[in-house]
Amino acid sequence: MAVSGAFGSGGEQVGAMVATRMEETLQLRLPVAVVIGGGGKTSLIYRLAAERSRAGRPTLVTTTAHMWPPTDEQRRACRMGPAVYAQGLTAATFGVERALAGYPTAFLGAGLDPRTGKVAGVDPDLPAYLAEAVPALDEPGAVLVEADGSAGHPLKRYRSGEPAWPVPPFECIAVVGIDAWGRPLGPDICHRFGAESASCFGEAELMEYCRGFVEMARAVHARLTLVFNRFDAASDRRGILTAARRAARLAGVAQVLVGSTLEERS
Repeated sequence: MAVSGAFGSGGEQVGAMVATRMEETLQLRLPVAVVIGGGGKTSLIYRLAAERSRAGRPTLVTTTAHMWPPTDEQRRACRMGPAVYAQGLTAATFGVERALAGYPTAFLGAGLDPRTGKVAGVDPDLPAYLAEAVPALDEPGAVLVEADGSAGHPLKRYRSGEPAWPVPPFECIAVVGIDAWGRPLGPDICHRFGAESASCFGEAELMEYCRGFVEMARAVHARLTLVFNRFDAASDRRGILTAARRAARLAGVAQVLVGSTLEERS
């Protein structure tokens, strides 16, 4: 993952690097990490799970909203066993423990939606409960939760009741598809935006979008990391890095990471 800049609270640049481990860059502190936003949530989750798998560290991937089942490639990269579909604390705990006994990565959902083929979200109580009940998951970043969907768009407009937060405590990672920068605001780049606007997505719009994440994270007392993803496909890298420094100065933002969540391949 090429990380072009990492910015801490206060706006100082804390690293311009090529990071080999996203987990080290994110500096997660709690067992449960909740990923929201658009433009690369799922790739970030599986990137983290694959890193932890290579290090022999158990990881649980789950959702409280909905997500696509893992692909064969994602399973191989994460060394993941068969998916666990369970409802209720007892069944989920047993299924996850059994899965982690044979593989470093487990996947948990409430079931498959026959209409969409997507995995239905688990009960919001489960992620924090499993982090405590399963000893192997009691470390930072061991439970990765996708808590909303953006239909593949870089950005999304939130409805009431979104994201589908699990029970605290957890960390919040909000992903922004920064390849939206400079493009006309409309349904092509923003899930549920409506009619196309005459304005483009630039610094002012990005700051407003980030403030929305700040308010959401504050409401659930979560430490917030902003990830400006798909930087390699962005049109104005200098402008984005300037905006990242400004976003890092927002009260409630722990850090801003700029780069790509997709792993570079040799």
